[in-house]
Amino acid sequence: MQHHNLGVDEALRSQIVRLWALAESQAHYNRQAIIPDSYAQLIICCGAPLQWLQANGTLCELPAAFILGVQQQPLYLYATGACQLVGIQIYAWAVADLLGQTCLPNQPLALNEPRWQRFAAQVRNWARFADLATLLQQVHSALLQHIRLSELRLGLHHSGLLLYQEFGNLRMSELAQQQKLSLSQFERQFRQITGVRPKQLARLIRFEQVRDRLVQQPQQSIAALAVDLGYSDQAHLQHEFRYFAGLTPRQFCQQVNADFLQD
Repeated sequence: MQHHNLGVDEALRSQIVRLWALAESQAHYNRQAIIPDSYAQLIICCGAPLQWLQANGTLCELPAAFILGVQQQPLYLYATGACQLVGIQIYAWAVADLLGQTCLPNQPLALNEPRWQRFAAQVRNWARFADLATLLQQVHSALLQHIRLSELRLGLHHSGLLLYQEFGNLRMSELAQQQKLSLSQFERQFRQITGVRPKQLARLIRFEQVRDRLVQQPQQSIAALAVDLGYSDQAHLQHEFRYFAGLTPRQFCQQVNADFLQD
């Protein structure tokens, strides 16, 4: 498996978090579900097509470029051959401004905006000749030329960034008050733009902290992790982790160790 990440220049950071690319075999990619994430993604498939396992149990082939909104449950994607993907990780509140479409939670959405479709086709062409690190540099340079910086919904942008800065440990009433909105107005506007309630995004951000810490240190104490990341107790952390990942923290650690041994 090959995997590369690339941070973005200051000019892009109000909308884009990072770029990533991976290349791996069909068997490796299909081995497990994709764990939930608090960001939206523009994903460009440069290898074999991907299929999405829908809730009704049927497989649906995905387009070569699609948007994945904030993911609140495990996602099952399957490669039909050797897999090569390029991803643009986007703040959920910036998707509509950036891509001209409103993302949906928990399901892929075809990329329809013609200018971005042409951009995706260009990325797929570059992928035929470049290694992953070079490919990401090409994508980054093109984004700097491609993106027309728009006026973001500054209130939501500020509130969303605060959630990330505080690792999800903020009261929604405080964020609403800062925006001079009632709690119901704030929640409605936030969900309309991002596809997810602000409290749900906060829960996802905290879950991601647990997930990432367990990947780095699978043997660490779950009780200590709960205290460190603002959960009421170990049981609360375990409940939240299972809600999003479909696994207990220890089952997740066993899976991470198994993957490491097989790579």
